[in-house]
Amino acid sequence: MKLFIQSLILSGILSQNIHAMPDVSKALQEVSFTTTTQKSLTLDKYQGKVILVFFGYTHCPDICPTTMLDIRKSLKELGDLAEGVQPVFISVDYLRDTPQIITKYVNFFDDRILGLTSSKEEIDKITKYFKIHKQNL
Repeated sequence: MKLFIQSLILSGILSQNIHAMPDVSKALQEVSFTTTTQKSLTLDKYQGKVILVFFGYTHCPDICPTTMLDIRKSLKELGDLAEGVQPVFISVDYLRDTPQIITKYVNFFDDRILGLTSSKEEIDKITKYFKIHKQNL
């Protein structure tokens, strides 16, 4: 009987719509970014691909470059399967990181990484969707 009750509880938990990550599907459609080639880009353009999103800034001294190297290494190890992945670097430093600076930064690591920026309002919106805490110093 105890096992049956535990199974029912587990079934009830598993049947709920529980996600380890927040639902960011609206963010992919509603948040608009700027690149060197596009004034308005939304991430839903990459629907059907795995979108690997990394938040950072180009003046980050250690964690950002290390993570970018990890992304580059992962893309290389994936080989042809990397075509199904769209890595995205979103700068939270909208005051300093222009589209030109971000493009130069991401291309240093791998030109398959898409570098994005936007206005304060749009960055605030995407970080809220992803539940990212940021602080401008």
